[in-house]
Amino acid sequence: MDNVATGPDEIRHIVNNGAPTRFARGWHCLGPVQKFLAQNPTQLRAFGQDLAIEVLADGHCVASNERCSLSLGQDPGAQSETIEPFCNVHGAEHSMPTTLAPCWPVLQQDGLLFIWHDAEGAPPRAGQSIPRVHGTSPEQWTDLVWNEITLKADPRDVVEHLVDTATFFYESSNRPTFFKNVFENHVATQYFDGPMRREYSHHAAEAAPEKLIWTNSVASYFGPSFMIDELDYVHDRYDINAILVTAHYPIDEHTLVLFCGVSVKHSKELGSDPQEFAADQSARMLHGFGTDAEPWQQKTRVDNPLLCEEDGPVYQMRRWYEQFFCDAADIEPRMTDRFEYEMDTTMPLDMWKRSLARTPVSSKTTGKQPV
Repeated sequence: MDNVATGPDEIRHIVNNGAPTRFARGWHCLGPVQKFLAQNPTQLRAFGQDLAIEVLADGHCVASNERCSLSLGQDPGAQSETIEPFCNVHGAEHSMPTTLAPCWPVLQQDGLLFIWHDAEGAPPRAGQSIPRVHGTSPEQWTDLVWNEITLKADPRDVVEHLVDTATFFYESSNRPTFFKNVFENHVATQYFDGPMRREYSHHAAEAAPEKLIWTNSVASYFGPSFMIDELDYVHDRYDINAILVTAHYPIDEHTLVLFCGVSVKHSKELGSDPQEFAADQSARMLHGFGTDAEPWQQKTRVDNPLLCEEDGPVYQMRRWYEQFFCDAADIEPRMTDRFEYEMDTTMPLDMWKRSLARTPVSSKTTGKQPV
């Protein structure tokens, strides 16, 4: 996974080790439980398999391999006659009576449905539970507003968004003045502070009496696919607290479903309908991911990228991510030991500042935006 060293006369070759031969171990969010009520049971494709999700009369969900001979929703004390070789829980033996059990461990929390995937068939790992999105005070927040898209993309590209400083400037219209990553055990966190880009804040001031001045963000992946981002938006007259949730699960080796959910803390400054504000923020966030998705879908896998200092700790991020694709017995300390990296944003901020200064001049003289 390390960068390939080359001498002054050596030619650097791109390394592509191919997509992983298994899907990530960990909890994966399948979306709000509510979406599985419209068609019950719901068939979907995930982890290269056909799954069925059923919401039982008591509101609990069960998940089964669609071709498993154990049907959904039956009495857990019932006996199955045979077990077909398609179920990752009930085994591959053909005639083994057993007590009926769901094929996949599931978790229902905050109105969301999670499914545990492990290529080794092991149960959920202790200490790797998903934290509550709203902590202990859900009544103070709006409901999560969800959007989703299906992409032809590598999940690794989605997760590496966590170390990408430039995305704040080019897509989120911020100027990152503080940017730090911390990886430890199964959690990867990004810390960000920064003001709005001036031209965007001026535009916002023309359309609304308030102006967004500063953004503070603490975003953490809890495992390979579920991220909670705690956001503070500082306006000139008030603050807004929001939570952004992003999640994905693989359909197969080349395609994934990406979710984006936003919840906003109740505040008198949001007026009579804070849920509308949350819906607007969710749509904006998903649009940003859609912008990212365009290059994701065109990228060639490169396992030895040539990086500059401002690219962030990409290799360290990949080492952390690797723990979810190997056997549990093969997890190495370098994948889980605490790693911290704080980026010096002085040079990129100066470069972006000069780029912004050229924009109106270039646009006026050539009619084109500078690269």
